[in-house]
Amino acid sequence: MLNLPFAPHPLTGQDAAINSVGTVLLVDTGAPVDLLDDSELSRLGLHLERHTRAPTGSLIEADASARIIGLNEVGLHEIQVAKARTFALGARQWGNIAFGIGDLKPWNIAKPGTPRT
Repeated sequence: MLNLPFAPHPLTGQDAAINSVGTVLLVDTGAPVDLLDDSELSRLGLHLERHTRAPTGSLIEADASARIIGLNEVGLHEIQVAKARTFALGARQWGNIAFGIGDLKPWNIAKPGTPRT
């Protein structure tokens, strides 16, 4: 169990650090994956993961990816995967944590006008 102090951020955000860079995360205890907006990729020092073995018949490695579905008009979106060397939330710290990376603007979470990376 991890006890977190209430942070005065909109949408119940929590202060965190990814690769020792401060950020605010929206806590959704019902979410099946941890997602970050793709505009944060470089600022947080993240790099997209690649499959370690190319699919049969191809010598080109593909990005690790998945699809997620949002309710109503949000619809289907593709996400990619990036791993953080370090992740800190509250007093706890973890290493080698995977995050989904995608365009979160359809969920009205990313700031409007944020450029995609």
